[in-house]
Amino acid sequence: MNAMIHVLMYLYYGLASCGPKIQKYLWWKKYLTIIQMIQFHVTIGHTALSLYL
Repeated sequence: MNAMIHVLMYLYYGLASCGPKIQKYLWWKKYLTIIQMIQFHVTIGHTALSLYL
């Protein structure tokens, strides 16, 4: 899961660095951020669960 999120992140950063012609097609930045937050919370939950069980 972590590797997949990072692939999407670096794909976004690579495309964003190509300039304004490409940046207008990066409408999915908001969804990438939401996916990152979900991953963050799932990881914290998984860690907490493994510590307390």
